[in-house]
Amino acid sequence: MIFVVVHIVAFMVGPYIPFTLEGGLALFVFFSASLSIASGLFAAKSLMSRYSQKVSVNWSESRKAKFLLWAVLVLYIATWAVGVPAVQSSNSKWAIEEYKRINQGNNPRVSESHPYVRTYLAFPILPFVVVSYHEYQLAGLYGWGGWDFHLWYVKGSRSIFRATLWIS
Repeated sequence: MIFVVVHIVAFMVGPYIPFTLEGGLALFVFFSASLSIASGLFAAKSLMSRYSQKVSVNWSESRKAKFLLWAVLVLYIATWAVGVPAVQSSNSKWAIEEYKRINQGNNPRVSESHPYVRTYLAFPILPFVVVSYHEYQLAGLYGWGGWDFHLWYVKGSRSIFRATLWIS
């Protein structure tokens, strides 16, 4: 519930916050994501304790539970170490290739200030699932910014959902 409220407030208030510094947007995105992650961890902990009480499972003594916990932790750290940079590289590579494609010939909408490609925040929410706030502006009226959910696998990544915040 907190996750939903945080995102509704972020989407409603976000366009009205004047970001004079580039760090202002990064700060806003960071706090929005941090509150979401914290609320998700709180919900998971409370659900796990309720489940443990109903089923009478002692998670600290169960070998299977310890193994699963360590396996998920290792996969999560691998996603941080390898998956997040892979997703950022994939986003930037696509934007640069698209810029080169639209810049062939004399496109009057492409100026010297393009391309603008930036990833402000990227983090895994689950092993092999990376969320990033990514923006690009490839020409005068060719840009996008928003949250991008990627499924990362060892050979690459694939976008599975996009929450658009702005389009030009």
